[in-house]
Amino acid sequence: MSTPALSELPIELLDHIITQLDDPALVSLAKTNHLFNNLALHAFFIRNNVSGPRHGYLVSRLAPPEIIPALNAALWLTDLQSITYYLNPDFRQMVMETRGLAALVDRLPSVEHVDVYFGSVDYWLNELYGMGGTWMAIMGLTMEERPRLGKERWRKAFVGLLDGVLSKGCVKLSVSGGSIFQEFYVEDEARQTAVERTFAFWPRATTLPLSGRPPTPRPPFLGKPDIVSSGFSGPGFFSYFVASLRRGWSSVWKWTLWFFTSTHAATLPEPILKIKLDEPEKFEPLPNPSLSSFQIRTSMLLQPLFLHKTIDIFQTQAPALRELSLIGAKATTDTWETLFSSIHLPALETFCYMFDTLIVDRPTLTLQVVHDFLVRHPTIQFLELYGIVIPIEFPVLQQDILPYLTRLDAHPQVIAWFLKDVQCLPSLDTVHITSEYTASWMDRPNSYAYFDEGILTVSALPRPINLRLKFNTELELVPWLNTHNDQGRADSALGKLTNVKKLAVSCQYLVTFSKDVLVGVLPAWLAVFPSVEEFAIVEHPCPDEVLDLKEFHTALWSVCPGLRKFLVCDEEITINRSV
Repeated sequence: MSTPALSELPIELLDHIITQLDDPALVSLAKTNHLFNNLALHAFFIRNNVSGPRHGYLVSRLAPPEIIPALNAALWLTDLQSITYYLNPDFRQMVMETRGLAALVDRLPSVEHVDVYFGSVDYWLNELYGMGGTWMAIMGLTMEERPRLGKERWRKAFVGLLDGVLSKGCVKLSVSGGSIFQEFYVEDEARQTAVERTFAFWPRATTLPLSGRPPTPRPPFLGKPDIVSSGFSGPGFFSYFVASLRRGWSSVWKWTLWFFTSTHAATLPEPILKIKLDEPEKFEPLPNPSLSSFQIRTSMLLQPLFLHKTIDIFQTQAPALRELSLIGAKATTDTWETLFSSIHLPALETFCYMFDTLIVDRPTLTLQVVHDFLVRHPTIQFLELYGIVIPIEFPVLQQDILPYLTRLDAHPQVIAWFLKDVQCLPSLDTVHITSEYTASWMDRPNSYAYFDEGILTVSALPRPINLRLKFNTELELVPWLNTHNDQGRADSALGKLTNVKKLAVSCQYLVTFSKDVLVGVLPAWLAVFPSVEEFAIVEHPCPDEVLDLKEFHTALWSVCPGLRKFLVCDEEITINRSV
């Protein structure tokens, strides 16, 4: 009677064994044959919340260190059109995963959407070295003993990944985090000793070895040595396995643990992924540019180590780029001048610059640099500016600037600068006037003091305008609302907005209107607008409170007879004027 092969066992038994294995064992099992490649990796991805690899996309957040070996071991993984990947700390793991991700992309025929996040590595660094190096003081470490990231090695690894995704026809690329890495850069010659000394001080998740493990003692529960000496090749292996089945699940579990932690793991086929940190992947760029959307959410790409590569991407992908976002990317004024003067994007339609998603403390991008960039990009249709330097004297605006612009989102003084001449921006139909959450030491901490200036220029436009007021700070907000209420209608700038029929308000998460403000202030403020027919609160930190506050709804209907539609976060509130 022939001994059954391991893959011939009942699927229920195999599933039970697989569920008991740890992540390194699952990846090792996946390299034995096609059946286990499917079963083991399917279990690995489900266990670690890795979404979509069988459906043409990949989302990996906080996956274990074995994620890259698992992805590269997946024989069936031949099509990924979207990759969202959060790289893991520490620096050594991050570099390995970056190279492994490049190797994965190299296997694919194409990839359209790639998001790369370094937030987990940033968090790790902040936890260890934040608060003025508190952790290092507790551990007795000096600044020389902290982790080091070799500049050239890291540059080659990350540039290799960028080149790889672009060579595969990437349409949307986003890079987030990693801005603080430059504080840990060292020359590669000095890195090895520092790393070996430093990494001994804290535990680090162990990655799956790519070579055979050293021999381990035979487990004491085994019988004769010759039973298992033949590995996969002899009948003794399967005889022992079948005998274990007869003795019960306990023995099967013991055998499974022993097998995947013993020298048998070294007899598995060579892994598909072979990473040599000193030899980055080489990619040949595609002749036709494909990148349509580029989101830079990190200062890393604007720092000296990667600035040249960033400019190179802009120049080589210029014919295809339609959307450019710079969010939370900090740089010096000279760097901004170098960057914007070096690129020309003839198809650009959307440009967004945000110093930060909230706090503006040390803006460096000047309005003159922005103006010169916009003059060279007349195709822009959507423009958002947050946290640029507001000058004392504004530059002279070129009159034919941005003839196709339809939406403008900016500080009220910037709005007023653009719209000082009513003939400027002839296609504009949507204006977002934005307050800025500025640091207290800045010269202009109160954006609401300038709202009237922006509102008056909007009211002078000879066409209908959809207006949104974006409240990013509570500082001086309620006093500004109170100065524009029904009692001061005659003097209010809001009363001149006869061309605004659609009005929206968005409240950043720190701006929470109290019940007294919602019921007693906001309706009287809205009543000053002479022509508003549709009012929407499009963003609010507590939308349910606004939706459930019937007193607020009743107050709106009573003081705003021309109001025809009211929405809160896309949910329409039924008008009931009989109440």
